[in-house]
Amino acid sequence: MALWQYAFWVVPKSSVLKTNGHIEKYLTEEIFNSKSFFDENCSYDDFSKSITYMEKNKHWCDDASLYGEYDSDCIEIYYKDNTRHIDSIHIRIDLRKEYYKLTVDKLIRSILSSGFIIINEDLNVLPVSEESILDDIGKNKFLKFITE
Repeated sequence: MALWQYAFWVVPKSSVLKTNGHIEKYLTEEIFNSKSFFDENCSYDDFSKSITYMEKNKHWCDDASLYGEYDSDCIEIYYKDNTRHIDSIHIRIDLRKEYYKLTVDKLIRSILSSGFIIINEDLNVLPVSEESILDDIGKNKFLKFITE
């Protein structure tokens, strides 16, 4: 990830609820790394249909799809063993672009329509809202570096 990108994961809300019975504000590394949050009912096609605002490109990994560009705004969808069943979704937002807030708005719509929640790089679970993402971006020490 580049300094000018803000990154986070999205996972199905139902999967987190199944694991804990409620949604924690923070996930431990052990829980995050040991669990597959996506079950067979969550297919690649369902989420990808909502991504109309980024061009699909070739990912370097055969078990992944890329929307956008590696060094800019992008959504990486990794799937299990050459199937269309999602393993993980990682999203990056290019903070150098003046319109990154518009990108956040579009991403929030896709995330909400798919029943996902947001987990930031510190493994904090964020509310699915434009405001919560922009607040978290505002805490990013590199944002000041980029805008100065």
